[in-house]
Amino acid sequence: MAKILIAVNDIIDCAKITEIAMKYGITSVSSANCKRVKLSAIILDLGNRSMVDIVRSLNSNVPVIGFYSHVKTELKEMANKAGWVAVPRSALESKLIEVFAKSRHI
Repeated sequence: MAKILIAVNDIIDCAKITEIAMKYGITSVSSANCKRVKLSAIILDLGNRSMVDIVRSLNSNVPVIGFYSHVKTELKEMANKAGWVAVPRSALESKLIEVFAKSRHI
């Protein structure tokens, strides 16, 4: 079963991401456990500096899907430089459905 790290502090965002993932048979792991399991992807709130730093510290080749406020385009640029996929928060749900539907193993 595919596992993702949801690097998000907002409980509503976390719940939405978890719900979408579960529909595709994908489970989430906590940041405390993320180094012990093989991750398929990381979902990241680009506006949360501490979460961005945590993901950077993992030094992994795991795909990252980051989301940002549409008015903070500098976050998109930062994500692109890091090699991450960046989508505005308003497009996150549709992007996750697209990615999860294409492959249950991300």
